[in-house]
Amino acid sequence: MVMEGYDVIATLNSMERETTPQGAARSINVFSGQPRLGTKRIMVKKWLKALKDRGVTFEEFTQKVGSETIRRSMQRFQRTTFNENLVIRTRFRTSWISMMQFCFQPWFDHDNFHPIDDQGNFFTMVLSHNPEKLAGKSVDCMTVDFHGRPSSLSRFMEGKGRTRDGFNEEICVGMIHEVTVEVRARYVMLENDESGTACNYLEKGEDNEFDCRSRCRMNMIREMCNCTALTLSYLASESSIQKYPLCDYSNCSVNLQNNTYNDEKCSSTCLRDCNQIRYEIDHETKGKSVRGDQTSVTLKWGAFDYPQFIEKPQNISTNEQKYSKLFFIQLIYI
Repeated sequence: MVMEGYDVIATLNSMERETTPQGAARSINVFSGQPRLGTKRIMVKKWLKALKDRGVTFEEFTQKVGSETIRRSMQRFQRTTFNENLVIRTRFRTSWISMMQFCFQPWFDHDNFHPIDDQGNFFTMVLSHNPEKLAGKSVDCMTVDFHGRPSSLSRFMEGKGRTRDGFNEEICVGMIHEVTVEVRARYVMLENDESGTACNYLEKGEDNEFDCRSRCRMNMIREMCNCTALTLSYLASESSIQKYPLCDYSNCSVNLQNNTYNDEKCSSTCLRDCNQIRYEIDHETKGKSVRGDQTSVTLKWGAFDYPQFIEKPQNISTNEQKYSKLFFIQLIYI
């Protein structure tokens, strides 16, 4: 039952988001009419009816499926400190389910959000697996992303030297891993729309770069099918869902000859945050786990000092403003 729910989410996410605009149009067109996908269409409609009858949102459904998928494998998933009397409640949040990836992250409420005050261990994860199921199979290593990006799709959208930052892809199963991270630098840029440096300051409630691009895709699918993509419905208001109900793709016939179905122009207006952090990561494999069915990952914090590079405007005259050169202030965090 859990894996059927997983298949529903993965199918929709891969079709709606994890592809190009033209790829999404083709995938929706194939899914809506191909006889060979008739069983999968029935399965998706069955689950969506169950969600509607129970008043469950697609986001709530995703969180439940994600937690049930990994619950049997997760042995430890805990924010740690050197204060033995402090127990931090670490919640689990699913950020991405698709045919290619399953991504998750720790999630803290206000009472359990504690700063990292000491160098050394600050998070531990232990997963178990069935070695017999993986015997003779090639298994991709897991990844860790200190930017908290929801999936690799978010990284690939960024590009321009940011894709690899704060990211390690060598967390292989059955091994003991130590990953040490520290801030390399913080950059605070002036808002601008220059090619290569364009950015803006995010106000509370505004979309970040990834959600902005996702909203563009949601609007494109609305234009194609007159409905709201299920995996993007977390971005939609209740009033807009009244106008564009959640998609039933069996009722959507996409005109593939219509070249106006594109989100690239909209996405070009989605800028990164002017406040950027760069990380330095050191990964060390300590060898195989004592138990061959376990994978252990310890996250450690390194140094607390790092430079800040802050852009400030410099008034040249009353009618003209120019950017000053970058300078840095070095801060020590204790």
